[in-house]
Amino acid sequence: MADGSLSFEALLSKCRQAEAAERDIAAFATSNDTPTNEANKATQESQPFWKEHDFRGFAFVHHREHGLLLLKCTRKLTKPVHYQLPGGHVDDFEFEAASSQTNSKRGCLQIAARRGCARELFEETGIDVRSQLGRLRPVPLENDSVGEDHPNQLDLPNNLFKSRVFYMLEVADSDFFTRDESSSVSHATQQEGLSAAENGTAGGLMLKLSVEHAGFRFEKSADACCDLLQHHSGGKVSRALRMACTI
Repeated sequence: MADGSLSFEALLSKCRQAEAAERDIAAFATSNDTPTNEANKATQESQPFWKEHDFRGFAFVHHREHGLLLLKCTRKLTKPVHYQLPGGHVDDFEFEAASSQTNSKRGCLQIAARRGCARELFEETGIDVRSQLGRLRPVPLENDSVGEDHPNQLDLPNNLFKSRVFYMLEVADSDFFTRDESSSVSHATQQEGLSAAENGTAGGLMLKLSVEHAGFRFEKSADACCDLLQHHSGGKVSRALRMACTI
């Protein structure tokens, strides 16, 4: 029973337990068989289900030593400086490719969102798991919003919340850019466009940030992350993290 405490260990445990249940989804992405696309047949008379919602994929990027990766955003004119998760919109081409691999809306959304999340993660940070999509583990979210937001499409994954699909990515030092001990951070930044963590907790780990973000940090406290993410995506990301980390 949940006691209201927040823990990244709870999040990691939930993702590992749910991984087996999603293996059938991953199988669609690696299968050599191309199933008959019933979803596309149906859309000959109506638009594809992904056209009805603005689906987005986000990653909880967690480093066991440093904590959760947060990206600093200063470019939203209607919001104060705030932090975000890596991720963003799942593009039509990702849905179109996924729809040729599975008859299931659940499978189509999972495949497309995973690919979109990996693409956005690479574009925003330089962390590249595009050829290792299985590392993006679906985050089980215990909520009733799927039926409310998608009343005609209940065959959807349980890592969906308010049209946002969430994944967990466990990272190590090898996933980041690092600087040679003989070169300074400022030199590496100037020469390679790299940024170091703003709170100084990540040693020599660096990211190649997109223009959307002015910096990054790690945070070990799940409660603090929920607070820092409050302005991201209308507070929905913070709510999803709180659900995922609740013991």
